[in-house]
Amino acid sequence: KALHNYANLKQQIGDFNGSIEFYLKALEIKPNQIIILFSLASAYQEIGNFKKCKEIANKVLTIEPKNTSAHKLISSIINYKNENDHLIVMENLSKDKTLKSEQLIDLSFALGKAYEDIGNYEKSFENLEKGNKLKKTKINYKIDNQVKLFESITKTFDDLDLESLKQTSKNKSIIFICGMPRSGTTLIEQIIAAHPQVNGAGELIYLQNLIKKNFIENFKLNKQKIINEASSNNNIIESKYFEFLDFHKFSSKLITDKAPQNFRWIGFIKIFFPNSKIIHCNRNAKDNCLSLFKNNFASSHMDWTYDQKDIAEYYNLYYDLMKFWNKKLPNDIYNANYERIVQNKEIEIKKLIEFCGLKWDSACLNHHKHIKTPISTVSVVQARKPIYSSSLNSNEKYSKYLNGLYSSLKIE
Repeated sequence: KALHNYANLKQQIGDFNGSIEFYLKALEIKPNQIIILFSLASAYQEIGNFKKCKEIANKVLTIEPKNTSAHKLISSIINYKNENDHLIVMENLSKDKTLKSEQLIDLSFALGKAYEDIGNYEKSFENLEKGNKLKKTKINYKIDNQVKLFESITKTFDDLDLESLKQTSKNKSIIFICGMPRSGTTLIEQIIAAHPQVNGAGELIYLQNLIKKNFIENFKLNKQKIINEASSNNNIIESKYFEFLDFHKFSSKLITDKAPQNFRWIGFIKIFFPNSKIIHCNRNAKDNCLSLFKNNFASSHMDWTYDQKDIAEYYNLYYDLMKFWNKKLPNDIYNANYERIVQNKEIEIKKLIEFCGLKWDSACLNHHKHIKTPISTVSVVQARKPIYSSSLNSNEKYSKYLNGLYSSLKIE
């Protein structure tokens, strides 16, 4: 247990070689411990060793054939156009009446992905809808608190002069990459992190946790606390953030933080991280929301993604808030559009790198050949490929099933 816990900690701070070393040590003591094997398979997936990941996940299934988490992990790295055997195994397992709801959720999302791969969108949707409904029932989520939070953000920052509230800053710079989840944040991070002067930190929870701890009570911002902290002599928010960042032992002075939902905290970034850059990723709203519907996320911060109405409402909250930030800070936010980057790769990437204050480096055009850091998001496979256009307008394949969601979106 101690070795496993230590390996988990190393994985959290991005030391994946260290984490794999300790998972393997733990397995020397208990070779068939499912939870350790699964952690090891996940670590191999995140560093891009998909062969090893699949090998370990299959070992889990030889010990525990009904382990749907292992099936879901395998489904994320298989292209079912070329490999159908695993789809048949999952279909047979889905008929097992003894499966619990958590197992059915994993299996439904995995089958949804498999059927999409082979172009059977009706069966894909059928399974995705089943997985989403089961998950929604299990978590019993209501979006009301998010509505309250978003309203509080715009109300709090509306009349604040962020320029005059700017804190003093250390000689370090963060590139905050934010936007709706599944809007291309992982791709943008990998493009920028391919630059020799940049380290990609992935989705860090530090900013969100600091803001929640210091400024939020019952989903409402405490405006006076923000003003008091901005006026103090010590920039505690930035100091604490860098204290956590030090555990990662990055060699570069320039770090990317790509927690997508940091778009909510742009006002805080402007005050407490004045040296930082803010990149807002956006893409076709329907494609974005479809991608959310297709995934079962590990984080409870994504509990709004299992219901078509919730997804549409959250997207509209995001849309209005980004309109607010772009109006309030017109020169501080770089809007990186996924479709433009896919269609005009070199021109758009050069503009992006220039905004980051970096000299041009051709490595950024071939990010998939220069991945330096593990990828811990559901984009783990896609982000290791060259930029591709097959996901553009993918929503059209599901339009007759998701019309309720699509028609509710605020789209210019």
